[in-house]
Formats: sequence, structure tokens, C-alpha cells
Amino acid sequence: MTDVRLVVGQSSTGVIEALGDYGHPYPALLSSYIYYKGFKNQQDELHYRDWMLDSGAYSAFTCGRKIDLQEYIDFCKKVSNEDPELVEIIALDVIGDWKSSLENYEEMRRQGIEAIPTYHLGEPAHVLETLCETYPKVAISGYTTLKGERSKKGYTDAVFGIAWKNGPKKLHALGLGTEDIIKAYPWHSVDASSWQLRPLKFGSFPGCGNRNLGLKGNHTRNIRREVEYWLKIERYNKKVWSKELRSME
Repeated sequence: MTDVRLVVGQSSTGVIEALGDYGHPYPALLSSYIYYKGFKNQQDELHYRDWMLDSGAYSAFTCGRKIDLQEYIDFCKKVSNEDPELVEIIALDVIGDWKSSLENYEEMRRQGIEAIPTYHLGEPAHVLETLCETYPKVAISGYTTLKGERSKKGYTDAVFGIAWKNGPKKLHALGLGTEDIIKAYPWHSVDASSWQLRPLKFGSFPGCGNRNLGLKGNHTRNIRREVEYWLKIERYNKKVWSKELRSME
């Protein structure tokens, strides 16, 4: 499998133009609950194959917003019934409280939402072990706070060492935009917002060899090549890790 999901949500002309009808295959997307309105407003103008829903718990935490569990569950049920292109849902976690997160996961499951739980950097190893024993797929958080490829590789080695000790396990990397780390492991899926942040905010274009082309701000039409860049990474993983990925299904 290995779906490389491009994060969308807040309205952006650049996103619409980059995800326009330029041919197949179309990319997979991810949108969070707290930015769903922005995604919904432009959804009909985007070309994509399917999408994943994230709770947005980390974003909410950083801006002091609280997400109500039952409201999120009701929202998940509603959108799942209305939109067949929603294929996966990440459960609502409680940042800094793995015990409350586990309670949330169980409640979502009890109410019929087969959501993906999240393991956070810094939590005890037994939490990851429990999640991997209990759920078919686990999301891995922490990459946005780690600096440097070495630290990200060390974290990923530790995660896979635990998650895969009893056999292949479906893992989703949250906010992982480092090409070498994506390619080096049999991820079931990853997501990244850097596909648009790097070119639009910093003027850096990985799809053009990480060159700074001086095209940031309102130069939004130039990020279509970034979509192709991430699709190329996706194709690489599907080929290189095909045996491991098939064993998860």
C-alpha cells in the first residue's frame, strides 16, 4: 500500500491549482477535523483518489482549543455515511495523557468507529505494545518536534522494533516529510503538510531538487510539481516494500 497523503484543509488557491485535473494517478489526501470546513469548501475543486480524517488534536492543543469526544464521534459517523471517499479515521487522542487517549479509543470503537489510535513520542513503550496488540493500525506522532534526520531515524527504528516484533504491523506516520525516512521503512501510510508549506512559505521546492526558486507568497501555481514529487516517493515505497506491504493485508 503506502499511501503518501497530502495534508489539506485551510482554503488556498494554490492547493486547488496544484490538485487540479492534470492526469492520473491522483494523490491521497488528509484533512483534520478542525480544518474540515476549509477542505469541504474546496473539495469539489480538488482531484484526489481518497482521504483520511485526522482529529486535529495536536493543532487544537497548541491553540488551546478542546475537542469534544462525542461531537467528534457524531461527526465521524455523519461524514462516513455521506462521503465514500473517506477511507480512514484517526481517533481523538488527549495530548500528554495516554490513559485518557486509550479511553477515547475504546469509546470510539464501542460506538462503531474503527478509528486509528496514536502513539506519541515520549510515551512508555508498553503503550505502543498495547496499541499494536489491540488495533489493526497505529499512527505514530512526534516527527514535527524532532530535529534532524538522525533523531527521526532513531525514533523510527525504536518504533518499528516494538511494533514489528511479532510480525508486520500497519503504521501511519503523522507529519513525516523527510523523504529518506519514508523510503527506508515499510510504512502503510504517511502524511505531510510540507508539500505546500515548503514552497509557499519558504520558497523551497523538493520537487526541483530543494532549490529555492524565489517563488513564495502568492506564487501558488508552481507547486504542482511537488504533488508529482510525493507521488514518486509513494510509487517507490510500493515497489521496494511490496512484499512487506502485502503481508500486512
